[in-house]
Amino acid sequence: MTNKIVQKLARMVEQDLPSLAKNIIVPANDGYEAFGVYHICKNRGRFRVEKYAAIVGDFSHMRTALSWCVADKYHQHRLADDILRLDQVHQTLGDDLQVRTRLAQSLKPANRAEAIKIKIDRKRMAIEDVKFRLDKCINLAKYWQLRGFNNETARAGRTTSHRTYR
Repeated sequence: MTNKIVQKLARMVEQDLPSLAKNIIVPANDGYEAFGVYHICKNRGRFRVEKYAAIVGDFSHMRTALSWCVADKYHQHRLADDILRLDQVHQTLGDDLQVRTRLAQSLKPANRAEAIKIKIDRKRMAIEDVKFRLDKCINLAKYWQLRGFNNETARAGRTTSHRTYR
């Protein structure tokens, strides 16, 4: 009985699959296929996004990569550019922070270590600022995704009359 239900469900979905493909994210061999256009895969600790097999960029987190895809899908080019740029700045600052932290640990003279600690504190503040702005961009991409999803799933049917009876 369960097999019949699954087959019936598969037949129902099969007809709508082409229209559904532009709105779904599915696991692929080495990552995810998003919206029938984007491929996201893990690459050396980063998440690489490809659009039509052309590399877009490497992102620090899956949610950032997916947010870029959403922004691009809904033609929010400035938002997509901001997400990519802010994520790259975040990665660069994080890498620089790691190097400076190791350097501070290896230095013996207190005066040099203190100068590096001041620079480390500045880097941490810069990272927090970039992370805050990146989170705002990601939340905006979520808004676009939900807005698009709601528009796609709006019920077709009779619209209500806007007439008033007096």
